[in-house]
Amino acid sequence: MLLLLKRDVMPELERRLAERLARAGVRAYQALPAGRTGDWMTKRLKTALKALETDIVSGMRILGKESEKRLMKIGIMESEFHAMLLDNELMPYINFTVATPALPIVRAAVTSKPFRGRLLKQWFNDLGSSTARKVESTILTGFTLGDPPEKIVRTLMGPARGKFTGTGPLGGELRRNVRTVVRTAISHVATHARAATYQANKAVIVAERWVSVLDNRTTDICMSLDGQEFPVGQGPRPPLHHQCRSTTVPVTKSWAKLLKEGFDPKRGARDMRSGFSKLVRADMTYPEWLQLQPVSFQNEILGPTRARLWRSGRVKFDRFFPREGGQRLTLDRLRELEGLTLRQTGGR
Repeated sequence: MLLLLKRDVMPELERRLAERLARAGVRAYQALPAGRTGDWMTKRLKTALKALETDIVSGMRILGKESEKRLMKIGIMESEFHAMLLDNELMPYINFTVATPALPIVRAAVTSKPFRGRLLKQWFNDLGSSTARKVESTILTGFTLGDPPEKIVRTLMGPARGKFTGTGPLGGELRRNVRTVVRTAISHVATHARAATYQANKAVIVAERWVSVLDNRTTDICMSLDGQEFPVGQGPRPPLHHQCRSTTVPVTKSWAKLLKEGFDPKRGARDMRSGFSKLVRADMTYPEWLQLQPVSFQNEILGPTRARLWRSGRVKFDRFFPREGGQRLTLDRLRELEGLTLRQTGGR
């Protein structure tokens, strides 16, 4: 969108600006008797300024409409991307079909939902009006000083005229203002697209977690919200200020809750007979999985003596480990704790 401003809108605006100023005739204004300057400004300069204002406002309106089109694509891509992430995260483990929000919901985020108190088109309309006022003030100052049209154009466009990087109201200043609006609008649309995706999948998403950027540019409000969770569709959401970089991520229900609600969660496990991975119950524990594996593999993992005690039911799996967790108990320590007479096999 900034590229559009640089390649299409600004060159045409600069050309019209030079033409308007040339027709207004700065030197003719300076040559008029003192009593005639008021009439000159009323008839010629005022007409030129009005035409320039129309050009600027219409240019911003064109940019606003193009921004809406491109933001629509961003919103659709954002919703599809997060639906894909959710699908990749959940589909292998539960019987759930991830939904994407309807197109009108994404369109509403672009055209009907305000950010920072205004709709997108209002931001560009206001930007056009404020820029036009700054241009008028700069031109009037230049005419009063007797500057030629070329100098006034350079003042408006900035020192790096044609590269759209200067400091003038139609140069770097306008670029920064447009960039601020565009970046904030992208954050706004992306946030609403994500929120619509979360809303469409509330069956498995229980909350939204605020995520702020961890650097020295993060604002106080974003610092304070980082890591906080809010119910889907509730709580604050980015952007909370211009060029806000914060985002949200979904928080899914626990496996236990999904299982209770009939989603039958799964988890990955390796079948040591075939060597391939497969899906098993999400709540399957390690000893439950180990029971399904070949005896030779059980012996390899626990050691022949422990594996034999475990298979016979004489010692439960968790008794092989200290209560606080950590390295398995030695056979001597196990014999002492369990009061066993052990027939060691293979030194383990």
